[in-house]
Amino acid sequence: GQTHKELGIKESDIEVWGSGNIIVTRRETSVTPVIGRIKNNLKMKDFKIQSAEIEDVFAVPLEDLCAQESIGFTQFRGSSASMPVFTGSKRRIWGLTALITHRFLTSLLPPKVYSHTVKYLPPVRESVRNKGR
Repeated sequence: GQTHKELGIKESDIEVWGSGNIIVTRRETSVTPVIGRIKNNLKMKDFKIQSAEIEDVFAVPLEDLCAQESIGFTQFRGSSASMPVFTGSKRRIWGLTALITHRFLTSLLPPKVYSHTVKYLPPVRESVRNKGR
């Protein structure tokens, strides 16, 4: 299916474990995360990425994602929710990708390995007195 078309990975090289709940973004995009494993020790050089469909592909070891010093949270301007962010690899993982990664790690790993919670921070509001300066 899609994985073969977009990444060049044959369906027989994928072991699907399950799928998560549908996530609908503010821009009305919907995503259904699928959790699984690539078999046969495929390396990044084995992927045949369709650049018209995929912006980027990279791998991050689970150990790096679970390292307490590389996990944080952020809030986007105009948002009322805090979101996870992962900074422990060459690439910062944020936004929808970080949300899916956080849900995956929370579901897959025991709390002693991954117990990060995303703290809610009320949005910072500009005071009326400081407007126009």
